[in-house]
Order: sequence, then structure tokens, then C-alpha cells
Amino acid sequence: MSARKILILSHNFRHVGTYFRARQIARHFVRQGCDTTFIYIGQDNRFRPIEREEDGLRIIESPNYSHLFNWQEGWSAFDWWARLGVVREQRFDQIFCFGHKPDILLPARHAQFWRASTVIADWCDMWGGPDGIIEKTIKPSADYRQRRFYQRWARAVGFAVEKQLEQRFCRNSHGAMVICDYLRCACMLQGMDEERVQLIYTGCDTEKVRVEDQAECRREWELEPDDEVLGYIGNFQPDTPILLGALRILAQRRPKLKLLAAGAGFGGGIARDYSPETAACIRHAGFQPFERISSLLGACDVLLLPMADVTLNRARWPHKFTDYLASGRPVACSNVGDVAGFVERHETGLRSEPNAEAFAECIHAMLDQSGRLPQWGANARRLAENELSWPHQLKKLDAWLERIEEKRNLTP
Repeated sequence: MSARKILILSHNFRHVGTYFRARQIARHFVRQGCDTTFIYIGQDNRFRPIEREEDGLRIIESPNYSHLFNWQEGWSAFDWWARLGVVREQRFDQIFCFGHKPDILLPARHAQFWRASTVIADWCDMWGGPDGIIEKTIKPSADYRQRRFYQRWARAVGFAVEKQLEQRFCRNSHGAMVICDYLRCACMLQGMDEERVQLIYTGCDTEKVRVEDQAECRREWELEPDDEVLGYIGNFQPDTPILLGALRILAQRRPKLKLLAAGAGFGGGIARDYSPETAACIRHAGFQPFERISSLLGACDVLLLPMADVTLNRARWPHKFTDYLASGRPVACSNVGDVAGFVERHETGLRSEPNAEAFAECIHAMLDQSGRLPQWGANARRLAENELSWPHQLKKLDAWLERIEEKRNLTP
């Protein structure tokens, strides 16, 4: 019997966004002996795809060039042509769509209708609506506002199309993986059968993110042993006001406070908009290779996950949360989305109302209970190794996919 052929489609660059989730699932299929192809956007190749193999996984970096759109928005005609060529040259048994972007849906729908492939949607974020990614983060961004008029107009038209695609791509697939309970309920409201929808959390990478010795980590990051260190990772920054607002309050109460942050910057004006004490306690390390994340998190006493109570946050599962848990450090979070429930049920830290004042009080209470920090951290690591481990989540995925295929085989 020939190996099952799997195609994984992502609209992100390598090491960005849902790339991590897609790659873990792709590697899982390779371990099962499947003939697996993983396509994502190349960062350097503008017009031609680049193909290679890594540990049995066929990787295709599709071209990225588009004059009108951001290169990860899926509107490059060169990207479309490369991906359509892949599904035309061979039939795939299952196709996994990590997003609803055009460069994902065009090849997937072609294979679904002309090759009878099973198409599985993966819904990880809410892009449309007044509180979605488009309105809350893309349109207010400097990158969008600085574009020429005709580019903004084209992207606005593209966004209108995407909002419609987002409402249909799960419903028109054979099954839908979702990353949180909010999106599971959204699928139900669209009329999908419960059997066609499966909640699969992004799992914790407990091999690459380890529990580190705090003293050694602090020496590496040039922090004092008696500093009260808060940790934060953020490539996606919709909740900076809560984070920095809480920090402003805490800096006045705790003179040894430090924030060790990595990823994208908080935006201009920290020194201008906040007191000198607040700016002085921030140590932003910028983008760091994944190999250094363990030591960065290991240097901290409490890890921060602020989230405003908007659809954008209720409909996502922050990837940083899994790294926080795997590092074995306590978590302070806002009472928004699925994350807050895990923090409370498994006693991995404390949660607060979604505003700066309440978040500051939550962090303050955790630092005042320093004797509980080790136990909260141990609970976090235990959760990472069990319910939120990748093996546990992938076991659920395999069982669900069997049911999806059985149902397809029984359908006349």
C-alpha cells in the first residue's frame, strides 16, 4: 500500500505565525511515514519557488512578490501559480489549509473538486469583523497608513474578499481544526456538524523550551540576583497599552522591577509617554533566535500575557503561552479566552480583569507570594508535558481524521 500523500499550506514566512503549528503537524505526518509536502512563503525568492528536503519533509518556499499587498497576505500571482502547479502535478490524499488566504484556498479547492482530495481547514485567528486582525491591527499600523492610495485601496478590496472567504472556508471543507473554543462555537453557528470540528491546541515544545537554572540565566542576560524580573515575548502587539500601563503602576511600587522582553518593539515613545522609572525598567532584547528563548524565560520570576477583551483575543491561542508553560515559570494573564481557564484550573499563576490596573495588581500579588512561585512554575511544566503537549494534541488529531475519512468513505 502506497504512503498517504499530505500537503500542508501556510501563508506565512518561515518561523512566523502559524508556520510553527503547521510544521509540527507536518513533522508528525513524516514520522507516520506519509509522503508530506509543506509549502510556505519564501522570504528571499520573489518570482520562483525554492524546493528542498529536510529530514524526510519536502519543503517548497513559494514566491512572495506582490506590488500591492503584504507578502504574507496570499495575493501574489507568482505564489498562486507555483502552488497550483504542485496540486496539478500530483494528487494529495489530504490537504491542510492553515488559513483562508487566496494562496491557500485556490490550490486546495482545485484539489478538492478535481482530485477528490480531503481538505481540512485550520482556523487560528479571527481576521474579519470590527474587532478582528484587519481592523484592529493592520489598518491602524504605520505600514498600512504609509502605503500609496492605490495600494491601500487594493488591500481594502482584498480584505473585503478575505472576510467572505473566512466565513466560508471551514464550512466548505471536509473538516475544521480550530485553535480555541471561541472558533469552535463560531463553526457551530455557521451550521457545521460537531463531528466535523475538532479543537486542537498548539502544543508545547518541551524539548526546545526547557526549565533552566534562574541564576545562570540572569547572568547571561546581565540581571541582578535580587531583581524582580517579568518576562514577555511578543511578535504581535495588540495589547501593549495594558502591558505598559501595568508596568507604569508597578515601577512606582517595586524599585527592583525589570521587564525582560523579546520580539517586536512596543512602538515609539516609551521614554516620552511614560515616566523615566518605567522606561528604565524595560530591557527589550529585540528578536531572538528560538534557541535563546529558554534562557530568556528562565531568567524571569513571572511571565506576562495581557489581553484586551476583544474578539481578536477571544478567538486566538497565543503561541507564547505554550513557551511560557514549557519554561516552568508562573504566568500572569488577563481573564480572556481559553488561556485564562487553563491558568486557573491548573494553578499555573493568577489571572486578572483585562485592564492595566487589574493586571498590575495581579502581578503585584504574585511577586508578593514569592513562596508560591516555584509551585506555580512546576504546575505549568506539568501541564506542558501532559494535556498541552504535542503528543497529546496530535493523538486527538489522528483519531478525528480517521472519523473524517470514515464518514467520507460512507458518503455516497
